[in-house]
Amino acid sequence: MAEIGAVSYDIPYMARAMVQRIRRDPRVDWKRDWKLVTIAIGGNDICSFVCTMRYPEQLPAKHRLRLQRTLRYLRDSMPRTFVNLVSVPSVAKVVMLQRKPFACESLHHGECSCWIGKLYNQSEASRDRWARIQDEYVRVEKEVAESREFRGLDEFAVVYQPWSLNVTMKMNGKDIDYSLLSYDCFHMSQKGNAFAGTALWNNMLEPVGKKTPNWRPLLKNFKCPTKESPYLITYDNSGHS
Repeated sequence: MAEIGAVSYDIPYMARAMVQRIRRDPRVDWKRDWKLVTIAIGGNDICSFVCTMRYPEQLPAKHRLRLQRTLRYLRDSMPRTFVNLVSVPSVAKVVMLQRKPFACESLHHGECSCWIGKLYNQSEASRDRWARIQDEYVRVEKEVAESREFRGLDEFAVVYQPWSLNVTMKMNGKDIDYSLLSYDCFHMSQKGNAFAGTALWNNMLEPVGKKTPNWRPLLKNFKCPTKESPYLITYDNSGHS
């Protein structure tokens, strides 16, 4: 359901469209099959949208309401659903890279115009402001995922997965491993997506409070279910109060 240019405002609609699509899919047993939903949004909010808002500091609070509305809809509409809530990695870690390839430098003017270029009078102070708003945006996501209204349910769970919090581009012995990023140095490459997918999978099998907050070189660390813990970890089955 991911769409180019999507922002937080879009997720309630995207959830409704996804439910309709799953219900119509003849391969899905609607009532018996488990569904896995991963919500990861915010890069466009922080890169291209926040600086056009009249009151940018309101973005995290608005994001909270949209997330709550979306999760309540999924809980009430779709049986047997496990939701991963994943924050977008820090915008600054990508768009503020030093010595970027020319293509990335020029494309970031359009993809992250709140931070790069001259359109919105960017400065260190304004970038610090957007970074603080993103930090609050991330805190909201964690709080919503951990809230009581989504706990103790037999057929619905939400878990905040923190793999993206401390992501670094300094991988594979390189100062900056550009092979993790696509041509525009904004989206992940196929390799970067493999790192991200593995990190998310590991988070799903790691206990709450002991989840890895970064990605690691491929095949160095890949979790598997165990006899003692043969299921995806939730706040309820991990003993997390």
